[in-house]
Amino acid sequence: MSTSTIEWTEHTLNAFVGCRRVSEGCTRCYAERFVHRGMSAQHRGLTVMGANGPRWNGAVNYVPGRFDEMLRTKEPARWFINSLSDLFFEPVPFQTIAALLGMMAVAYAEHGHVSQILTKRPARAVEFFEWLRNEYDDPRAVFQTCMGWFVGGAPPELQVKSKAWERAVARVLDVDEPFPFWLGVSVENQETADERIPLLLKCPAAVRWISAEPLLGPVTLDEAVLGCKGHLAETFGNPLINWVVWGSESGPGSRPMDLAWGSSLVEQCRAAGVACFTKQIANPNDRKGGKPEHWPAGDWPREFPTVSA
Repeated sequence: MSTSTIEWTEHTLNAFVGCRRVSEGCTRCYAERFVHRGMSAQHRGLTVMGANGPRWNGAVNYVPGRFDEMLRTKEPARWFINSLSDLFFEPVPFQTIAALLGMMAVAYAEHGHVSQILTKRPARAVEFFEWLRNEYDDPRAVFQTCMGWFVGGAPPELQVKSKAWERAVARVLDVDEPFPFWLGVSVENQETADERIPLLLKCPAAVRWISAEPLLGPVTLDEAVLGCKGHLAETFGNPLINWVVWGSESGPGSRPMDLAWGSSLVEQCRAAGVACFTKQIANPNDRKGGKPEHWPAGDWPREFPTVSA
């Protein structure tokens, strides 16, 4: 089990590793640099060294031994899913995604684990849930099918052999709520917010959330955070977004953040009654910026949404 230093979670689960950059928020990807060190076998062969440092090459390494880790951990906790990839990365089959979501559903039902998913590919998330609805009348049935696929029908390198996983396959149809996870999108500026948030709103989740980190420009979340407006009011309830996380870029060569951008997000959340979490504010005394005692004076909340899943 990997204990996380990410302030808004407790553990990470990487059932597969590998990614590609999709926008400016990826330019200084910590996962890319971390994986390039090749400290573990599952990290090797996923990056190439370019003129400006390591880059993802688009390959994926699966880590079957981690697939059922949440089921083997009984103490309830928050888990960041695929911190070294993106659950909806294009080369990953829908069956793999469904199997992982099925595992998350059972982990919540059996042990109270909260799964926190963050993607920069909400369009593929929408495609996945459309596939789920079109192929199966009961979404839980696809979880059972795909989880079974990993026990015996997957290629040898993906097969999972564990009693915990087999118990999960047997129990998954007893899970009343098939989507008890938190699903969020990463945004770094207004352009990515306008592109990704409407797609997030089309996906089922117990919590929909936004991670504005690294925050590279001001972001106004009027429609998503401050209530339903226009065509959205006909489709969605209020609030549309349950949680907003924000923070600056950190480390050597990090791009600057205007503190007013973060303050604006806090004010928008306060006005809407939406939980807000200040992840980090880089400063000379704390290069990563995760220690509140080094932050400038101001209202910098660290709140979690009050939901049961």
